[in-house]
Amino acid sequence: MPDQTDTENALFDAISPHVKSFPKEPMVFYNHDGDCIELILSDESYKATRLDPLLTVYESRETGELVGAVIKGVNAFIHKVLEHVPGFSIEVQDGQIKLEYLFLAKLWTSREPPSGAILRTYQKLRDVAEERGLRVGIELEPA
Repeated sequence: MPDQTDTENALFDAISPHVKSFPKEPMVFYNHDGDCIELILSDESYKATRLDPLLTVYESRETGELVGAVIKGVNAFIHKVLEHVPGFSIEVQDGQIKLEYLFLAKLWTSREPPSGAILRTYQKLRDVAEERGLRVGIELEPA
């Protein structure tokens, strides 16, 4: 039975020939059916690594550099954050949220400090999202 990485790579390989060119700017989008946010920074071949229940990162097979990520369970995560930090609701404006705030919220609401590699990955994602002003439209379901 193929694992998630094989399935994701097979999907990417199937779609790639039909894409004329990769935009120079990162792509970020919310998938309502999967309740996830996907961030694509590069069209390089990648391997997927699950860091924690919320985040899977895509790393270049050639360089090991970060080339994308998937945030899973977005609605449940935001509702969990709102239980502990109700003021976070002001960060969702007109159905849009800055991606950097999601990465920060994960760090701020963790029960234990994340390990070195996980912390550095979240920091890198936060920095990329902030530098590029990445926002994503989300459909927040009622709690």
